[in-house]
Amino acid sequence: MTKLGFLRLSYEKQDTLLKLLILSMAAVLSFSTRLFAVLRFESVIHEFDPYFNYRTTRFLAEEGFYKFHNCFDDFREAYYWLRHNTPEDAKVMSWWDYGYQITAMANRTILVDNNTWNNTHISRVGQAMASTEEKAYEIMRELDVSYVLVIFGGLTGYSSDDINKFLWMVRIGGSTDTGRHIKEHDYYTPTGEFRVDREGSPVLLNCLMYKMCYYRFGQVYTEAKRPPGFDRVRNAEIGNKDFELDVLEEAYTTEHWLVRIYKVKDLDNRGLSRT
Repeated sequence: MTKLGFLRLSYEKQDTLLKLLILSMAAVLSFSTRLFAVLRFESVIHEFDPYFNYRTTRFLAEEGFYKFHNCFDDFREAYYWLRHNTPEDAKVMSWWDYGYQITAMANRTILVDNNTWNNTHISRVGQAMASTEEKAYEIMRELDVSYVLVIFGGLTGYSSDDINKFLWMVRIGGSTDTGRHIKEHDYYTPTGEFRVDREGSPVLLNCLMYKMCYYRFGQVYTEAKRPPGFDRVRNAEIGNKDFELDVLEEAYTTEHWLVRIYKVKDLDNRGLSRT
């Protein structure tokens, strides 16, 4: 073999090895980033997200690995708490998006999950979320609910939270006979806006979902030069701050307020707690 042929073979081997190395690194990177997908405020939130490839690649390119590993672990924190601090037969109500996660990571019974085959149950959950506390309590007792879990991004800026999903709960909740009283337009302002500030619809500002997300949030400062209760997703100061919960009690809120868990009170016919 001539010297030129030997060099050509060496270059071919190097090229092959380089390609294999790049492919291996890409495979490892794609696997390791599957759970780090939601990008807001220089952090990556630990959640299952179908768009992880695009978002994570962009984040790594712009920010590098240091900020990539600055992650919020609130979801696992919440599911760990549920698993170790609630009865094994506890039934958890949440929107269907989190059903599989609660089942797998918290090992607790849920009402609806990502299968979405039971439209009646999903509609009933939507009705509870969109109703006043009093009406929601009737539904939760009917469904034998022990705890309610909501996702809230107002503190961190996480936009895929339950407030931003809420209108789907309203629509699905009002799609069955038991939810005919729920009308989407009731949750908008007279000018057709969906707002969480003082200009928001009174129906929205007093429904169960609003109260679970914003309970105690009115005393929290999220940004400098902003009033307490400033929602970083909606870019607004919430309109209903000074309220207490009548049928729920706060059981657990994660470090960054991403997951909030409430226990359903055991009330008698007069609305008084039995405990």
